[in-house]
Amino acid sequence: MKKIMITGASGFLGKYVTEQFAMSDQYEVYAITSGRRSVEFPKGVIVKNADLLNEKETGDLIEEIQPDIMCHLAWALEDHKFLNAEKNIDWLAASIYMLRHFIKNKGSQVLFAGSSSEYGIGSLGYCETVRGREYSLYGITKYTFEQFAKTYCESSGVTFVCARYFSIYGPNDRREGRAIPTAIRSLLEGKKFVCRVPYNIWDFVYVEDCARATFQLVEQSCTGCYNVASGKPQMMKDVFRLISEILQCVDLVKYNLDSTQGVALTADSTRLKEAVGDVCNTPLRDGLEKTIAWWKKEMNRN
Repeated sequence: MKKIMITGASGFLGKYVTEQFAMSDQYEVYAITSGRRSVEFPKGVIVKNADLLNEKETGDLIEEIQPDIMCHLAWALEDHKFLNAEKNIDWLAASIYMLRHFIKNKGSQVLFAGSSSEYGIGSLGYCETVRGREYSLYGITKYTFEQFAKTYCESSGVTFVCARYFSIYGPNDRREGRAIPTAIRSLLEGKKFVCRVPYNIWDFVYVEDCARATFQLVEQSCTGCYNVASGKPQMMKDVFRLISEILQCVDLVKYNLDSTQGVALTADSTRLKEAVGDVCNTPLRDGLEKTIAWWKKEMNRN
């Protein structure tokens, strides 16, 4: 069995990725968490709490586990202002240290959670070889680590793959300021919801699809960068209309029609499909129905 260390395992995506690897008998799964969030992991997953911004804790952790594979998902995403938070710089430095220590301890394979933010905003159908025109601090630091890690791993004989995730949605998403969960909560409470940028176009991808894609990129020892996305552009007004139709409260959603222009950020997912198949294929309506069902249970429980 290969030892896989998954950072950010208690996060929105991390929980599903950990569950995906735990279903395979080929991996000894180590879920690395900050310990701030209570998450129930599948039987057999070994949970380790550590502050990955602390070099000593990171070094001690890697020396203890001696992982063969590192799936690095952790980053500063809790605050809705994360795009230009200085914490991104801390995570860049911590990630470089983590990678150096992983390779020093004879690790052989790395998956890094990149982001669509590496492209900036401004076009439809970005492919992996294109550079965007605008960057946030989050996008810059993600791209910087990706390029450093790619070169460092290649020179060290380590397999490196970067999964550039687009707009992930689904159950368990409690992240502050996210459009889909914010809309669902508001509508379930009987409140009006205003779509302020109805003509923005994003590439929404269901979280379980992302987890399957992540597993396959590791399982098949893929290298390079891959857009993890549906490849299907969705205008925000259509997304919110679909949510309101499922909840049967169309009258509660209002649209800012004064906003006649929008921005776009969507993916060309051809490379991912060629590598691991059409795994990001959950229809938007199906994914939203599952997400809404989860929120109904969650809000009734509270």
